[in-house]
Amino acid sequence: MLPGRDGNRRWLLSFLFFASGAIGLVYEMIWQRRFSLLFGSAATSTAIILASYFLGLGLGSFFLGRMLKRISRPLMAYAILEGVAGIGALLVEPMISWYETFYGGLGLEGGRLIAVKGMMAFVAIAIPTIALGGTLPALGQLVSEGGEHLGIHVGWLYVLNTAGAALGALAFPYFLLPGFGMSSSNWLCAGTNFAIAGLAVMLSRRTGKMPVKPPKMERAGTGGLLAGLAMWSGFLLFALQVLWNRAFAQVHENSLGAFAVVAALFIVGIALGSELARFLIKRGISFKRSFTALWVSGGVLLIAAPALFVRFTKELGKMGEISAGNLMSEAVGWPMGMMLLVVIFLSGGLPLFLEHLSGQRGGSGTGEIVGKVMAMNAAGSVTGALVAGFILPAGLGMWKSIVVIGTVCALTPMLVIRRGLVVQAISVVVIVLLGGLHLLKELPRVGLVGDEKLLAVREGAHGISAVVERSGWRSLKLNNHYGLGGSYATGDERMQAHLPLLLHGKAEKVVFLGYGTGITAGGGIYHGTSQLTAVELVPEVVSLAGEFFKEENNGFGSRRNTEVVVDDARHYMKGTRERFDVIVGDLVVPWRTGESALYTLEHFRAGHEKLNPGGVYCAWVPMFQLTRKEFEILLRTYLAVFPKAYLFRGDFSPEEPALALVGLRDGAEIGAIPEERFGRAASDPMNGHLAHSSAFWMYYIGVIGRGDAVVEDGKLHTEDKPWLELLSGRGRKMFTGRELKGWQETVLARSGFPVGAENGARAGLLMMEFTLAISEGRMEEAKAVQGQILSLLGAAAGEAVFGK
Repeated sequence: MLPGRDGNRRWLLSFLFFASGAIGLVYEMIWQRRFSLLFGSAATSTAIILASYFLGLGLGSFFLGRMLKRISRPLMAYAILEGVAGIGALLVEPMISWYETFYGGLGLEGGRLIAVKGMMAFVAIAIPTIALGGTLPALGQLVSEGGEHLGIHVGWLYVLNTAGAALGALAFPYFLLPGFGMSSSNWLCAGTNFAIAGLAVMLSRRTGKMPVKPPKMERAGTGGLLAGLAMWSGFLLFALQVLWNRAFAQVHENSLGAFAVVAALFIVGIALGSELARFLIKRGISFKRSFTALWVSGGVLLIAAPALFVRFTKELGKMGEISAGNLMSEAVGWPMGMMLLVVIFLSGGLPLFLEHLSGQRGGSGTGEIVGKVMAMNAAGSVTGALVAGFILPAGLGMWKSIVVIGTVCALTPMLVIRRGLVVQAISVVVIVLLGGLHLLKELPRVGLVGDEKLLAVREGAHGISAVVERSGWRSLKLNNHYGLGGSYATGDERMQAHLPLLLHGKAEKVVFLGYGTGITAGGGIYHGTSQLTAVELVPEVVSLAGEFFKEENNGFGSRRNTEVVVDDARHYMKGTRERFDVIVGDLVVPWRTGESALYTLEHFRAGHEKLNPGGVYCAWVPMFQLTRKEFEILLRTYLAVFPKAYLFRGDFSPEEPALALVGLRDGAEIGAIPEERFGRAASDPMNGHLAHSSAFWMYYIGVIGRGDAVVEDGKLHTEDKPWLELLSGRGRKMFTGRELKGWQETVLARSGFPVGAENGARAGLLMMEFTLAISEGRMEEAKAVQGQILSLLGAAAGEAVFGK
């Protein structure tokens, strides 16, 4: 490592570069989240940030590597780069805050908006990423004097940096984000950059100057090919990472922690593969044999990976959440182990390329050689991620894309390394036949349960959208297990529009944050509203909703007074100049990255600002996705913006209940509802019981204010500390059933009743008991409770609720 025999200095330098790798990965995750809050979480925005990050790294590797080839104090250069990275990181947040002051008013669309986003992102993170990109070439100049054995010495630095990145991937969601939040984590990482810089300065003073020696070995004409292979390696690995993440999303909950575990394991595979390549180099195994063995093995395994994945996961059955604690289970361990083995094989290329370039003619120093290879690898990485994210899904689909990548990996050594013509031809034919046979297999992209029938499936940048049918009912899924509604719940889904529109009474402009099947938004059509807008992130979902749920959503999107906007809902709300009478936040999973932002303090504030005087903000909450603690965090967050939260049920399900938090702008209160309003909602044939005010007030739970005892001081769900994401994990007890009913009883007892609501509200609590008793098999008790409900509602309303 360091010149001389001081082992302590070598280990200290190793530790510094390990820590630098962890910091770089944490920066990437912080900036990805921060920019997604500004630009939205659409796939294009995510790709823009990734491209900007790798562009900075690539530029830093290439240009700084060229500048460093004659430097005599590489440790001092490294120290300066770490310090500059820390300073640049501290400038990113002020830049984003400045962007927020004018971004919403740009008024751009399409390609021009994408170009402006890309420019803004790159300018904000250019300084730290360019500086970080130059750190490996700088240390490469130090550890491999004269340009000899780059694969061994620079490869070791790469292993350390990559292993640190794996640690950073886990530290961010499990330690930094809950402990410090995004802003403070950024400061902590910058401080660590400065500490690394200070220690590197101390080492530099003790090491002294190095003689700069020109490369000596006689290998010419291979530089361009190997640099191209480095780019190809980055392309294939990052394309594979995108596709592998998509495959795991079909069988596991894609929480913040699960994503971190998959990312960390992928990075660990890169580190192990690089160390394996170093081992082969030390054993004297030739580049030709090592590269061929690794990439052919990895490629062949990857060709078979889709079929093995489907088999391991039992036809894409739901396997629970990925976490650090269940990696050894069969459901998680086999697919993850297969991914790890493939990555180990395919990531051995970079040290092999560096070793083969050792001492190349032409006067190139170590820093320049390393910088060129890493720059090409970074360019390939971002290109692979973009192609796998936007082109391959629609063109080949997830499984066939993986098979093609595996085939290409296995073929690459056969096509670029000279060998016997017969052996080469036979190898190519065998690999092509193997890949072709697996391409012919039609593997499931959607896991079907029981007698479910697949009606349609479409892949896009956000995942796999599908429509399935069972017993005559259709439902819409995203990524296999994420339900977006269905025809079986048409009445309940329309109710999510009826409730806030009845409470407002005179809404002219309404926006639905979330579209799915469009059934909820379609419920707004019964109220005579002049403008109905729905916002949906996934374009394939909009298309399928129009094709398969047109009757249930009343043709929403094809009417003159309706519009479906394809955008991230939070991004839309922050940027739109429209103001609304009613804002309806659809049921989304509160702990999923991206969707979680729709329950943050900042989003509720943005919604409050977009309400007209007397406007209603209705946030629907899936209680079956939250623990009691998590729901209380969400409720406190809502009350930090709206002084009162009126609580309503969306249904009476004991296992999958939905609740609504309803707030009015400027602290206005819900008054008596005139009887004529109920006729609008009752024109919906699925909700005819709403013609009776007592039936409507069955959904009322109560009202909670900021100072009420049921809302204790505590955490708020914010962009800086997204607690609903951080607290998600295995073994959680959802806030449903009898626990939720008991809480509702407490709230109603403290709240009192709106005018004309008492009988209906009491009947609503009894209806909860009625459904719970049925779910518990206590049919006689359920029948007795039904009688009490009928006596409270009256004959007409009771018949409308229960039927004759």
